[in-house]
Amino acid sequence: PQAGAALHSPSPRHPIPAMSSHESSRAFRRPLILSLVLALAGFALAAPLTFARATASSRLLCTATDPVGCDVVATSGLSLLFGVPLPVWGLLAFGALAALAASGLARDRPHAHWPAGLLFAGGASAALVSATLAVMSHVSLGVTCMVCAAVWAVSAGLFALGWRLAHAAGGVAQALRLDLAEVRARPQRTLVLLLTLVGGVAILIVHAALRS
Repeated sequence: PQAGAALHSPSPRHPIPAMSSHESSRAFRRPLILSLVLALAGFALAAPLTFARATASSRLLCTATDPVGCDVVATSGLSLLFGVPLPVWGLLAFGALAALAASGLARDRPHAHWPAGLLFAGGASAALVSATLAVMSHVSLGVTCMVCAAVWAVSAGLFALGWRLAHAAGGVAQALRLDLAEVRARPQRTLVLLLTLVGGVAILIVHAALRS
């Protein structure tokens, strides 16, 4: 009877082995690499829009045929923020996100999940701005910019990857807490980066004012 009971008893479930630190690191690096690629793609896509706004030219863009008009969107009043063309802000934002993603791939990154929180915040902001511009360009101008749509898709992808990275770090709140703690722990480096960003934006605003 004991043999029969042993024969018919369900086999014990084997515990799922925990992911090793090496596997966890590799799983974290993949979305970081994708974030870097997407941020660079967004930077490259913002460049022709910046050119179109600065030169009022559509040579690098699709034509103004209805319902597609990249030049219409790029040269409209909707493409300005504080007097600076939105594509220029896009260059700054995507450049910053690319730098963050690259820093997360470095061996001497501040902590194991750096910069998941900052990438999520940046991706979420880019996605929100992109969604707003998509609605405004369609409602106010009645056109759809194909290059802009590609930028919007990149922003959505960065948001999704940022959420995945933050989830791997223990959640959005935890990821932001870790990254902001690291930023506060290095005030001098943070100050230099902020001054560089503010200086770049100031130069862009002065340049736009001189052109107007």
